[in-house]
Amino acid sequence: MDPLQNLDELCAVKEFKEVQVDPVGIREGILLDDLIEQIELLIHADGVSVAVSPETVMEGRGQHAGQPQPRPLAVPQPRETAKCAQQSVLHNVFRSGSISGQADRQRVKVVEMGPDPSLELLMRYLRLRHNHLRRSGRFITKDDFWRPVYCTASPFGGYNGGQMAPFLTDQVKTYAREIGFDLVGVTTADPLFDDGTRLQQWVAGGMHGEMAYVARHAPQAAAPAEVAPGARSIVVVGLAYRWDVAEPTPQDGLRGRASSYAWGDDYHEVMVSKLGRLAAFLVEHGATLARYYVDTGPILDRAVAHRAGLGWFGKNTMLITKTGHGSYVFLGEILTDLMLDPDTPAEGSCGRCRICLDQCPTHAIVAPFVVDARRCISYLTIELRGWIPQELRPLMQTWVFGCDVCQDVCPHNVLVKEGLHQEFAPRRDVPFPDLVELLHIDEPTYQERFRHSAIKRAKRQGLRRNAAVALGNLGDPRAIPALRSALDDDDPVIRGHAAWALGRIGGPDASAALAARLTTEADTQVADELTHAHAESQGQKVG
Repeated sequence: MDPLQNLDELCAVKEFKEVQVDPVGIREGILLDDLIEQIELLIHADGVSVAVSPETVMEGRGQHAGQPQPRPLAVPQPRETAKCAQQSVLHNVFRSGSISGQADRQRVKVVEMGPDPSLELLMRYLRLRHNHLRRSGRFITKDDFWRPVYCTASPFGGYNGGQMAPFLTDQVKTYAREIGFDLVGVTTADPLFDDGTRLQQWVAGGMHGEMAYVARHAPQAAAPAEVAPGARSIVVVGLAYRWDVAEPTPQDGLRGRASSYAWGDDYHEVMVSKLGRLAAFLVEHGATLARYYVDTGPILDRAVAHRAGLGWFGKNTMLITKTGHGSYVFLGEILTDLMLDPDTPAEGSCGRCRICLDQCPTHAIVAPFVVDARRCISYLTIELRGWIPQELRPLMQTWVFGCDVCQDVCPHNVLVKEGLHQEFAPRRDVPFPDLVELLHIDEPTYQERFRHSAIKRAKRQGLRRNAAVALGNLGDPRAIPALRSALDDDDPVIRGHAAWALGRIGGPDASAALAARLTTEADTQVADELTHAHAESQGQKVG
């Protein structure tokens, strides 16, 4: 059914009277308290509660008084009339141009249908908006009211279940928190021009390394409406994951480190389950589009989260949230065709602090807000396949999956809330895995141990390779037997990195093992690694 038809028939069956409203003085810059009072007088005049306006009297614009004008909003069916009251009144006042200072008059047909609670929702919205605008230190403008206020059948094609945008937005946020999200905000699906430009420059500089999908998605990553055609709003959510765990002692054996986001269950699975429920809620409330991602889609997660008010960018490019979770937060988003009330972008600053830049082990943060992924330990241990550049291996410390250094040293993460979600509780031996065991882990054990874990992203070869590098950086002779055994591995990448580790540890035993393998090694790249490692193990300068 066409939502714009049958307006005259609807009005014809009701007794109504015409009232003249002259909103002189309602103009840009008016204090919202005064505006609320004027609208209250309008919508409660003579005890009526529903208003529609099929025509506008325009004056001073070369048009004849009483000439019918395009209907800004029509009522689709009788049962929706009351729900559209707030839209009609606001639309008539603001779209007439009178808020810009022009003294146009509105002829408003007021249908007498008695008190309507939807008007209370309108006033609630106005007061909430007032508080928000007052905090931001600016006056009301047309955009503050026209865009987020609408009812069931919108002339722009949206369908919102007969609710005002701010009221529905509140419902969405409440439900998001009920199902377990710690943070929720809303932004528009408008392009992210500045962020898109920076992404393109970053890719052009080759800083994405071998992540071809980043370059492939870059052209549309800053245009959410292209990712999901028809999207008007983005609901952005955050889930805190930080847990505390005791550091290992020397008696615990040869241990590596894994990033804290991978200690528990795979966050993709946890987030997707919750996002699916939230998306279903949006559909139940009128959405025909509710597409969600957890860092799996071509969209700038942290940029939309910033614009939705969840947090601001630190110099390490992480999103620093405003609510006591620091940067230890998983992000997800739902692109929807509902027009929800957007939040204000978050504000924050690192000031002169540059701890993350100075403490990054590989100096991957090449400038404030710029990370060269090719040097980042997270990239090297997770995304990079095959050989790790020799010059970066000594800088990787004992990280075998990801890296938390730039987060752990950040002052904003000193007092973060921990242990909020049991799904992310540390699994046994995951935060500080046994490196010898990891170096020789077989496929069945790998699949079972890391079932439903984000660590599987690195693949079995990657974890074994990373374990070899970590053992080399530990420099503990107890690792020599395991590394000597790895020189006979079927995988040349494992053999080569084991050789490098033995060279780092050095000593007669390591040197002998390298020399023996060098006589039988057929792979050219592995042989080169063996040659350099053997020289280093004997204390010789490697060119």
